[in-house]
Amino acid sequence: MRKTVSALATLSLTFLLAPAAHAATGEFFFETGPGRTLRLFNPPSGRCIKLPDPSPAVSNQTDRTASLWMSDHCTEPLLDVAGGQAWRRTQRVWARSVTFA
Repeated sequence: MRKTVSALATLSLTFLLAPAAHAATGEFFFETGPGRTLRLFNPPSGRCIKLPDPSPAVSNQTDRTASLWMSDHCTEPLLDVAGGQAWRRTQRVWARSVTFA
């Protein structure tokens, strides 16, 4: 039993000390309706993230570039938003998903 607990403690500590592989550091804010803003904290890189509702505006406060997509599955590119930058739609287009470099 002690050997199992020791092995689990070592494994847990390894996950705590290892940096998150390919994750953006910071917050990504997106509007989902009037007066309603949601956020992603330290979002994973290289993965398509479907937003819960189409977004007319985003603020990328991460250290990675955020690629916005007009489709739920990251197949119709909209534009890239560099870290520290924001975007608000000027036409009838919405961000429906995002990926981070």
